[in-house]
Amino acid sequence: MAITFLNVDLEIISGEPLDAIRDAFAICGRSISVMHFDEIQPGEHSASFEAHLDGEGEDESHVTAGQKINAFCDIITAFPADARAVWDRCRKRVVDIGYQSENHCAPLNDFLDAGTLARLVDLGVHLAITIYPEVIVHESRGN
Repeated sequence: MAITFLNVDLEIISGEPLDAIRDAFAICGRSISVMHFDEIQPGEHSASFEAHLDGEGEDESHVTAGQKINAFCDIITAFPADARAVWDRCRKRVVDIGYQSENHCAPLNDFLDAGTLARLVDLGVHLAITIYPEVIVHESRGN
């Protein structure tokens, strides 16, 4: 098995509640999962979201990281003013591209185009990449 793309998570942290952002994702007309939503300590709010494009006529196995990142960017740029104001005040905004890998596998060549990277910069979003080794993926599933 080669390295395969799994998902893109959007992770945000703010000194204020993130309800307006969660609500904006809920009404955007796209399939967005709330992976985590909590006040992790007094005055520090954290949330993570995942986009699912398979409900939009896309075969999820052929969806790229760039498509999912652009879906997030489309939604964020169309946020209502209250959600966008909360977004702009977040102190951490990260998209994390996840890949699954065997412990010994061929190299992966994946890319994000310049337009996608520019959109991330315009929205103040950092990029992270997480590679999940096969052993950890199976252990987390109880296998």
